[in-house]
Amino acid sequence: MVKVFEDLVFERQIHGGLGSSTKVGDHTLSVQCGKFVYSSPREDSTVTTAFSSFEVAVINSDGDFVTEKFIDDAEDGGVAGWVERDTINQVINKLSK
Repeated sequence: MVKVFEDLVFERQIHGGLGSSTKVGDHTLSVQCGKFVYSSPREDSTVTTAFSSFEVAVINSDGDFVTEKFIDDAEDGGVAGWVERDTINQVINKLSK
């Protein structure tokens, strides 16, 4: 069960960076980092500890992006960029309820 950021399992993605796509409650939480996504730094690495922020998306069971319901500055129907670990932990907490 995913309770915090550290519980997420990241794998190398075709964009060259790292990504995690995890079922949390009734939603899927996508967390990405690397050169071609909204993370900091915008470079590829083999470890998430190299990043201070991440691109995050929340997808409902119908496949719709609902990130804006969980992260204030997310674009409607899209992703949130440069999201810090503390905010990701808050999203995981909201999704787990």
